[in-house]
Amino acid sequence: METLNSSRKSSGNLPTPQSLKNLALTPVQEKSTELYDYISIIMRGKWLIICSFLVVTGLTIAYTWTRPWVYESHAKMLISSEKGQNASAFFMGMMGQEERNIKNEIEVMRSKPLLSSTAKALLNRRYIDQEKRDVVLPILTFENVKENLRPKTTIDTIDAISGRLFESLQLSSIRDADVVEVRIRTNNAEEAAIIVNTFVHTYQNDNEDNNRSNARRVKEFLSGQVDRTRDTLGHAEADLQSYMSANGAIQMDEQSKNVIQKMSDFDSKYNEAKIMSATVNKTLEEYKKQLKDVEPEFSDNLAASANPYIESLQGEIARLEVRRDLIITKNEAYASKVAYDAAMSQLEQQIQDLKNKLRSKTEELRKSKLGSVPVYANGSNTGTVNPTMALNALKQKIFDLEIQKQSEESKVKALGSARNEAEGDFRRIPSQVIDLARLERTSSSLGKLHDLLSEKLNEAAIAEQSVFGNVRVFEPASASFVPVSPNRLLNVAIGCIFGFALGIGLVVARSFIDSTVRTPEELENRGFVVLATIPKIPRDLSLADIKPMLNETNKEFFKDVPEESMISSHLISHVNPKSPIAENYRSVRTAIQFAHVDTHVQTVMVASSVPQEGKSTTSVNIATTLAQAGNKTLWIDCDLRRPVGHNVFHTSKEPGIVNVLVGNKTIEQAARPSGIPNLDIMTSGPIPPNPSELLGSQRMRDLLEELKKRYDNIIIDTPPVVAVTDAVILSTLVDAYILVARANTTHMEIVSKSRESIDRVGGRMLGIVLNDFDVSNNYGSYYKYYRYYKYYNYYGEDAPMQGVKKPRVVSKSKSKKVSA
Repeated sequence: METLNSSRKSSGNLPTPQSLKNLALTPVQEKSTELYDYISIIMRGKWLIICSFLVVTGLTIAYTWTRPWVYESHAKMLISSEKGQNASAFFMGMMGQEERNIKNEIEVMRSKPLLSSTAKALLNRRYIDQEKRDVVLPILTFENVKENLRPKTTIDTIDAISGRLFESLQLSSIRDADVVEVRIRTNNAEEAAIIVNTFVHTYQNDNEDNNRSNARRVKEFLSGQVDRTRDTLGHAEADLQSYMSANGAIQMDEQSKNVIQKMSDFDSKYNEAKIMSATVNKTLEEYKKQLKDVEPEFSDNLAASANPYIESLQGEIARLEVRRDLIITKNEAYASKVAYDAAMSQLEQQIQDLKNKLRSKTEELRKSKLGSVPVYANGSNTGTVNPTMALNALKQKIFDLEIQKQSEESKVKALGSARNEAEGDFRRIPSQVIDLARLERTSSSLGKLHDLLSEKLNEAAIAEQSVFGNVRVFEPASASFVPVSPNRLLNVAIGCIFGFALGIGLVVARSFIDSTVRTPEELENRGFVVLATIPKIPRDLSLADIKPMLNETNKEFFKDVPEESMISSHLISHVNPKSPIAENYRSVRTAIQFAHVDTHVQTVMVASSVPQEGKSTTSVNIATTLAQAGNKTLWIDCDLRRPVGHNVFHTSKEPGIVNVLVGNKTIEQAARPSGIPNLDIMTSGPIPPNPSELLGSQRMRDLLEELKKRYDNIIIDTPPVVAVTDAVILSTLVDAYILVARANTTHMEIVSKSRESIDRVGGRMLGIVLNDFDVSNNYGSYYKYYRYYKYYNYYGEDAPMQGVKKPRVVSKSKSKKVSA
């Protein structure tokens, strides 16, 4: 035993335990990924890709061909910022024509009130063809809706139709143009055109009605004032007539007439100013009500922070304007026309100077209150569309009306003061004259006020009718019978591409997730020496299948086997020694024979990481190829937990190695011929209760030493490394060991762990054999592997196995020395 250990340490070709341990623990630099690596990944998953392609394409075709045709109709509307108005400037100011940009209009179109109005209009129409009245608009029907979800009332029906409109309606603005395009898609071409035209018509009416709303409110207010003034005027005229009938004609001097005329003028102007102040206040309240929902504190803050200086300027302007009116009234009081013109010119200059100051201070106040809100001349915006434009315009209008309100109130105060002054002159007239003058003055002022209000009411009515909508439909919708969806060819093409891409994605993802050993290159990248890659071996052949290829020696081996019996795949190297599979096993034999030219590797243990990886098949075929080379070989079944050797060679399990180890049988009794020339076998014998202790005993060491004297090569089959410790124990008693892995089954981490476990106790690894490797599945028709397939079929006289497909792929074999 010491001699054996010495020979192991002195061997130059077998690595030392420490070097192998270091190799197992040191990360190996993996090779860079090349194009054929991706090709191999795709080829391995070609069936998954094909299935994904077929499934996705099939589902796409089924879905596309079962979908109904969809038709689209569209209309275009021009939304201008300027309204066609011919009313007076006063009423334009009262109506407040704020800017409404494209984005605001689109939001209005999406609003629930407008959609509800459209739904009502569609319900009133109801039929696609109004003359035939046979086909109801599909958007109005609910037959395909579950009973519990169908609308029960008219309001529910309108809400349901509005919801359908909201889902199907598409609104978009055209770049660099004040144009909105309305689109809708339905399953009926005529219905689509009807819905679009109904919608744009409803929106046009709503837009026009909204633009006229302020003018309508002003007209309604003035109409109420006219009615009240008419009633008051009627009473005043009746009182005057009654007084004159009772007292007769009363003569008034010229001075009294002038005083009365002046009082009448002041009364008329005072009442007019009060009416205008109330009108402005009414309009201001409407705008504040609109703003309150958005910024409730804005208008309150604006009113609370009025500028006293501006108020004083407005009061002074009103006082001077009243004084100017007095001068005009007292024109004859001046000595000459020159004096009159001088007084008027002086007053006009003072008024203009004060107005300039007022304009400047108002602008300063506007900037301080409104900040960076843009000011639009005449309500027109020529700048870039701002989403907050409507809100800013509303704020600006409120500010302007606040200033106008202060101006009207100042005018009322000034006229009130002038009226009070004239009242003193009026009281100095005799009482009867005063009574008559008062009645005439009241009647005259009410008449003038009635005439003025009637004129303003007419202007307001004209202004209301002069306001039109700023929307023009220049391209109404028409029915298009060319469907826009589904695009069947495009959908199928997309489905094909997506199915193919999905398949590749699944395959690539699986390759990253899958940690199983797939190719010999992966093992080499982890530092393993790959001795051979074994293709899939035909399983469970009957004797009748292989009988045509048996020679005299083989026939002798199977002479006691019934023809219907199944032949184990472990014997492929014996049954068909010229097959590519047998040639791969001969590569392993070569690796054993030439591991070192001076030291003979006599005892070799074959192990795997986990069960079902083909270690027994590999060990039997290695022993067979060694025997075929003329070496006297012994195959020992040391898997004392699940032995299979007796079934492979059609013999009894006992006596076996367990019998020899416990001492109740001799080597001669346990080691018996297998039926294959130069190959003896030693089965397991009875299954012991303590396999690990039995295999690690001194008796096992002595047995191996004795067997080495009798045989050239000894191949030992062991249990899996990860499952039990039997293989680890036996690795200390043999010259070298071979690991077996199964392609696409064994995990790389488990293989590395198995090597590490054996190397830790001083076991020496000869290499690894990769079983069940499919070249075409891993490499496709890649040239360098295809040529190996041809080389492995160099026996021209090979007869194919009847009833069994010839192995279609064989891997590249490797015969490498194990360097220290």
